Amino acid sequence: SEGGPNQPDSSQDVMQQLLATMTQLLVKQQDTGFNIKPPAPEKYDGTRSTKVIDNWFASVEHYFSLSQHKHNPDTWYLYAASYFSDNAQTWWRRQQATGVRVNSWQHFKELVLNEFRPKNAHRGARDRLHGLKQTSTVSAYLHEFQDIWLEIPTMTEDEAYDRFWRGLTPRARTDVMKPNHPDTFDELAQRAVAWEAAEQC
Repeated sequence: SEGGPNQPDSSQDVMQQLLATMTQLLVKQQDTGFNIKPPAPEKYDGTRSTKVIDNWFASVEHYFSLSQHKHNPDTWYLYAASYFSDNAQTWWRRQQATGVRVNSWQHFKELVLNEFRPKNAHRGARDRLHGLKQTSTVSAYLHEFQDIWLEIPTMTEDEAYDRFWRGLTPRARTDVMKPNHPDTFDELAQRAVAWEAAEQC
């Protein structure tokens, strides 16, 4: 009779069919590869800002590290140059016309930085860092501090730790060191932000 003990339950049949279909799909994905296409980098127009250039480099490197070119970083510059516009595009066309040879991604980055990084950026950043203090929120102070740090590649983490700590307000400077001193800059920054959030509660 219908629904007898020897007759398989229809819901179980459906589940088994679904599982079989999913298994086949997974096997097919493994055979063909499952590729995720990352968003393309923004165009770089030649803006003379260390922060803008570094962020552009980071977006390009992230893009290519997830693409089919991830195993050939020395060829990245060939594709990265296609994301130039305006002044950057004009400069690159001039490099090609004069026969400049690029032999690696790192060499390409050096050429771009030498051309578009603001002159004396390092000295100007040092001057800004010298006068930097927390005048509003910890988050705003941290954001500005990290922007300046990008322009001073020779600044060590130990120096950054000391300068960031000294620029905090006296109360924050005391409280972030309790119950023990943070070991790293990131830990110090996180503790300062957390301290501010607790104070606002």
